[in-house]
Amino acid sequence: MRSERAPTYSPLPAKLVGALMLIVGIVLPSAGIYLGLLEQSWFFLAHALFFVITSVLLFKTHPGAIAVYALGMIICTAWAVAEVHLDQMRLLPRLTMWFVFGLILLLPWVRRPLHPKVAPVAVLLLTLAVVTTATVAVLSQLYMMNILP
Repeated sequence: MRSERAPTYSPLPAKLVGALMLIVGIVLPSAGIYLGLLEQSWFFLAHALFFVITSVLLFKTHPGAIAVYALGMIICTAWAVAEVHLDQMRLLPRLTMWFVFGLILLLPWVRRPLHPKVAPVAVLLLTLAVVTTATVAVLSQLYMMNILP
């Protein structure tokens, strides 16, 4: 009789993404402090905090990594829009990295080591966060083209 085992997946892709996010999370605060003092906006420090927390969870292959990143993406997208409205030149630098890493975290080979424990709700939340961020970017483009008032 053959035993049924759940497939095991290499944690390497998740850990590589975690390493990249950790580098971003370490580098970003220096720019965040400078911009915070210059513009009185601490957005990039919050951005870095979510990246560091997510990277640590990815290193541990903790299923909460997806949910934490989704939450950070939603908070920082709302914060960016509140700060700079739909000004594309100031908005897109705030959103691009979130969007790219959100897409990467949705890739199956990054999520697989987390999969058995990752709640489908967290994946849905991240998907909605990625779609929302993309929508905001498109709206900012339409605003800059004077299509939106």
